[in-house]
Amino acid sequence: MGAPRADQWIRRTTTAGVVVLAAIAAVVSYAHMHELVLRHGESPWGAALIPLSVDG
Repeated sequence: MGAPRADQWIRRTTTAGVVVLAAIAAVVSYAHMHELVLRHGESPWGAALIPLSVDG
């Protein structure tokens, strides 16, 4: 087998880009909701779990 064809390279780099952006969005969203829930008086355990129930 030789080097990957151009369409495979494009597909792989596109997939990698989407995964990186999705991970960044997930981290930012989780951090935002965690802080918001803490500010509204939820316990630390609840603040850790509520973002997972919403975004998960």
